[in-house]
Amino acid sequence: MERGHGLAASLVPLVPGLAPAGSSVLPGDVDERVDQRTCLICGDRATGLHYGIISCEGCKGFFKRSICNKRVYRCSRDKNCVMSRKQRNRCQYCRLLKCLQMGMNRKGKEKRGF
Repeated sequence: MERGHGLAASLVPLVPGLAPAGSSVLPGDVDERVDQRTCLICGDRATGLHYGIISCEGCKGFFKRSICNKRVYRCSRDKNCVMSRKQRNRCQYCRLLKCLQMGMNRKGKEKRGF
């Protein structure tokens, strides 16, 4: 998908700090732009607002399946597993926990304070 087109581009006005390509961004806003284009769950490239937070397609689908199918997961470690793009599939319990902690909800309402 080309930059500036599709779903991610249509969400740009909804998320402060995400400016379209070619627009001026203040130097202090650069770090915020990078952080907001990163999935808050696993750190992968975010594709937009999903279930109320900025996340990637993988975490969006995982959250949907977990909630819709009423999945119950267990952590075989200390319920403190690392969430990264490469390790996000190792512990479903900790991944769902982080989704909920970061503010994902099934109604998809945006978190207050955006």
